[in-house]
Amino acid sequence: MSYLQLVKGRYRVRMVVPPALRPVIGKASLVKALGTGDRAQAEHLAIPYTEFNARLKVAAAQLGVKYRRKPQSPSALVPGGKSVIAKVGMPRYWVTPPDLYERLDTEFHFDFDPCPCPRPEGFNSLQIDWGEVNYVNPPFRREDGVGGRGTTAFFRKAIEQHRSGKTVVLVAPTQPYVNAMLEAGAELRSLGRVRWLDVDTGEPCPPPGPVTCFILR
Repeated sequence: MSYLQLVKGRYRVRMVVPPALRPVIGKASLVKALGTGDRAQAEHLAIPYTEFNARLKVAAAQLGVKYRRKPQSPSALVPGGKSVIAKVGMPRYWVTPPDLYERLDTEFHFDFDPCPCPRPEGFNSLQIDWGEVNYVNPPFRREDGVGGRGTTAFFRKAIEQHRSGKTVVLVAPTQPYVNAMLEAGAELRSLGRVRWLDVDTGEPCPPPGPVTCFILR
């Protein structure tokens, strides 16, 4: 988890990369000015950068390096030596477990990641063509995506890229019963949006919802 530091009335994110991990991570530290003195706003702006710490933990585990986040010296934070460090709340971004990614990469041989973490400044994969074989772990909520665009936008982009001849492996949360049916060998079929009928009046429900048909045979 990253730390917020209040420096001269403005929050920033600062994480130092241990020397043993710098060849893997490619940098000595992550310092990002958030441009606000409001803590709630700073916590929201800092959320994407918490994933950088997750990368450090993964790299440390792979190299067998002991890694532990420690706050910076209070004297380095604000005048007078008073430490003003606020832990960021629950991360809204999650990286793929290395063993899962390796298993999929061995099968598909990915050459492009439309949802890299941390996301480079200004990068928006919804506005560009993807690679030939893509691994997509999209933001699960709209507010976490670029411009408020979440999972659905990436599903649509994946379909568009697939129609142009590209391979897309996209992962997303699902209901336990969906996986149970898939593991049982079910055939899945879209029924579109179904307007179910009221049992008493026979009137269709106003907001039709998407329905999937599961077939075991």
